Amino acid sequence: MTTLIVTFLVGVATGAAGAYFAAKFTDQRREQETRKKDRARFQGVEKAIPKLIAKMRADLQQDESGLVRFFYVLPTVADNSRVALWVDNEPIGKAFQYCIAEHQDLELHTS
Repeated sequence: MTTLIVTFLVGVATGAAGAYFAAKFTDQRREQETRKKDRARFQGVEKAIPKLIAKMRADLQQDESGLVRFFYVLPTVADNSRVALWVDNEPIGKAFQYCIAEHQDLELHTS
């Protein structure tokens, strides 16, 4: 009788561990596939508008706060490529701005 109980408990533990590891490795594979698709999509965008992506990359590297999360497409841009966002006279953050005159196909690639 003791042998049956031990065998049963080992079987239950093996089944639970197998299900856990199967789910874990499936999640890892799906995450890798998602990252691969995202990387390919970004490389496609970078090939379409390399000058703009290079400018954005430089702006992000120069931003000391690391908190800029928005960008705006404007017909013309002042000298400073970073602006403050305000709502009801309260600052809510910063954003980058890019000029259509500098990047002619900018409107086509942003929506």
